[in-house]
Amino acid sequence: MDESLISKRVVFLNQKDKKEFLEKSEFAISAKDLSKQFFVSQRTARDWLRGKYSIPQEVAVWLSDTHNISLPKYSVRSRTEHLKEIASKGGKERIKKYGKVSLDEDKRKKAWKRWWDREGKDSEHTLITKAHKISLPEEGEKLSEFVGIMMGDGGVSNYHISITLDAKTDVSYGSFVQKLIFDLFNVQAKEYFRKKERAINIVVHRKLLVEFCVSIGLKQGNKLKQGLDIPMWILNNKRYTVACIRGLFDTDGSIFMHTYISKGRQYSYPKMSFSSASPSLTRRVCDVLLDLGLNARITRNKREVRIEKKSDIKKYFTLIGSSNPKFHKLFGGVPERSNGTHC
Repeated sequence: MDESLISKRVVFLNQKDKKEFLEKSEFAISAKDLSKQFFVSQRTARDWLRGKYSIPQEVAVWLSDTHNISLPKYSVRSRTEHLKEIASKGGKERIKKYGKVSLDEDKRKKAWKRWWDREGKDSEHTLITKAHKISLPEEGEKLSEFVGIMMGDGGVSNYHISITLDAKTDVSYGSFVQKLIFDLFNVQAKEYFRKKERAINIVVHRKLLVEFCVSIGLKQGNKLKQGLDIPMWILNNKRYTVACIRGLFDTDGSIFMHTYISKGRQYSYPKMSFSSASPSLTRRVCDVLLDLGLNARITRNKREVRIEKKSDIKKYFTLIGSSNPKFHKLFGGVPERSNGTHC
């Protein structure tokens, strides 16, 4: 089991709230599916859902986020405290079963070795087998676009990656993202709708994918605090850079109509914007657009890159394009990229 899953445990402050949360969780997901999500045995997952053992904080938060279950107030038990609880319960069960605490350890180890040689090493049990395999793609435009998507609306946790999109405007784009993930890593992403937040969560639980994402330059944990920038392996290749910019704009970009009145007449024209809370990323995106011959500027708050001429927006879609159908609709149809179809 991943050490992160035993480092912090939830202690619910109200037993009634705890019971309600666990009942809703057990209704939302089976122990079998939960065990696959977090690479633990079905028995462990069942014990979590039934409240036999305290549930890991990351699991509780995941259940709340992905299945829209309100998470009650709780405190956190440390890893040391949790292990003491396990040891105490284990000792009591052993006394109950054998009438004593100590067993013949040499005999137990020999029995375990016989089992391992006979069947254990070939077991498909999730606690014994290695992490689920994925395909590891080579550097390319598809992977670069995936990096842009992850830098925009994605996140890398200890045990999964996720991409959060708008449930109203990005449904078709969500299908594209799922296909892109499958094409790159040969793994099927799961899609969760969060009605209250009007969001779609696209999630892949693969530890190997987490490790791969970190290896190609994506940040694990709070990406803003760690400083966002396009990885050098992408910046060193123009085609990769264009694909990454496409992923960034498709997730954190927008097209809006600017309206003003002059001499009693109303005028409207489209503007394009990329938003990020990372000044370093907005600076990088602006520099890339300028290098591509587009007129772009950074707003005063340093959180937006604007493309303000209609001719430049058309040029953007010709040079960079979009994999997000909503931009085609907003702009009334955009031209295809000059160098071929989208990835």
